[in-house]
Amino acid sequence: MNRQHFNEQFLGMCEYFGKDHSESVIQIYWNALKTISDDEFTKAVTDSVMKSTFFPRVAELMKSVPKLEPMLIEDKGGLTWCYNTQRLMDKYGPNAKRAAA
Repeated sequence: MNRQHFNEQFLGMCEYFGKDHSESVIQIYWNALKTISDDEFTKAVTDSVMKSTFFPRVAELMKSVPKLEPMLIEDKGGLTWCYNTQRLMDKYGPNAKRAAA
């Protein structure tokens, strides 16, 4: 996220909720939220203004940010599975039939 965008949105949110802000509090929020995109932060701020009556904590802001779930190789119906993956699993996977040594 862009620091200037964060500052504008965060200070606007402070003003909206009537919350005083110190440099240390701003820095805590920045450190926790700087990895999300500008759009995600704007959405989180907007959601807080629309749904909350109190100034949101970091955890509450993060509820508006979509989570990325890792794709599992076991998900045969997903896009991660293909013929080559199946072939390798058949050859080397836990259920592979191996020749006796």
